[in-house]
Amino acid sequence: MLPEVEAKNAFSVAGRLTEGLHDASGVSSRFSFELQVFNYPEHAKSAREIQEAVRPFIPKSSPQASAAEAEAVPSASQ
Repeated sequence: MLPEVEAKNAFSVAGRLTEGLHDASGVSSRFSFELQVFNYPEHAKSAREIQEAVRPFIPKSSPQASAAEAEAVPSASQ
């Protein structure tokens, strides 16, 4: 997450991260990765839309996934 960063700058950061991760994974490709840029308001009009856009990239076993899902479910008192 890069708060208050314009999409063009986020794409630049993603490019540099991609280069660094390729170097770190080495010739044998010890790991794989995928970087995506989602920007408000260029790619989504609300926080909910960004959350929905990134949800497929969060592993199901991740504690962050559970927290994001808990936040997305309205409580009975609302």
